[in-house]
Amino acid sequence: MVDRHCVWGVALAAMLAACGDDPKQDSGDTTNDDCTPVADAGSDQQVSLGESVTLDAAASQGCDGEAGDPSFTWSLDSAPAGSLLDSAAFSENSTAEAVTTRFSPDATGTYLLTLQILQGELLSQSDAVVVEVMASGEAPVADCGEDLEIEVGTLVDLDGSQSYDPDGDAISYAWTLGAVPEGSDYEEGGVFAADTAQAAFVPDLAGSYSVYLVVSDGQWESEPAYCLVSAIRTDEAPIADAGDGGVLPPCSEHSFQLDAYGSYDPEGQPITYQWDVLETPEGSGASAEPCDTGAACYPAFDDTTAPDAIFTWDLEGSYTLQLVVSDGYHLSIPDAVVYTVPECP
Repeated sequence: MVDRHCVWGVALAAMLAACGDDPKQDSGDTTNDDCTPVADAGSDQQVSLGESVTLDAAASQGCDGEAGDPSFTWSLDSAPAGSLLDSAAFSENSTAEAVTTRFSPDATGTYLLTLQILQGELLSQSDAVVVEVMASGEAPVADCGEDLEIEVGTLVDLDGSQSYDPDGDAISYAWTLGAVPEGSDYEEGGVFAADTAQAAFVPDLAGSYSVYLVVSDGQWESEPAYCLVSAIRTDEAPIADAGDGGVLPPCSEHSFQLDAYGSYDPEGQPITYQWDVLETPEGSGASAEPCDTGAACYPAFDDTTAPDAIFTWDLEGSYTLQLVVSDGYHLSIPDAVVYTVPECP
């Protein structure tokens, strides 16, 4: 606390020199009507949000003590948008003790304050001081949790609750998906409840998903925190069943229908089919793929991806055909079937 008697003792000597001899002193009138108090609100300041601001008018000058004790009145002339403060925010005001006062800014930006001194009936001019309130010097820290390994199709719970602001300010959250496996339907940013501490997403394909979290205290953003989610499939591979095969009736037509409907996936996932030709009679041109080696080579299947594909043979003898099925994640073990075309009598 400033000793105002000392301050005003010094101010008195200064003001007597400033104001000159008072002719009324010779007549016994001790009121100095020619003197006006001088308000000094102090130097402009720059502080961080969360700090208390001290305003000091000790450098102000008053008139002689016979004019009465000085009263210091501080006013908050303007404040940043979002501030709820007014002149009631000062710890002391409109008293002799208000030579030093304090207030706590509640928003960043510029505060304009003014000071007037009333000494008896003598009122000073206003003096202004500017207080610039900056955001805290420390940015918040994001923490997206640990790397995770999870089954494809399972909800991934993302936990950013360990994120924090060094100054204790409230923080907001922004989760984003970065890199995803090729073929994934996710687009960047596709996270449920991405603006909360606990977000989530469901990986649609096996592979690695990069997730990052940025938090903000309203003034500063954190550095991104990166986490890796590895989506795996632990289900079983599908089972291929190429059918029974056997010996065709003599003099049969040059095509027969295959039956792969016994194939299945243990988890009930949809499956796809792929037929191939493994062995044919010597000289046969039957092939699973289109070929350009002459008339002797021809695509033998009407559709290599159909479970009931039609196979066309060209020579009598044995044909070994192979089937592989897939659930989109795993391939089955190949299954082979043999069809024999007997000689026509």
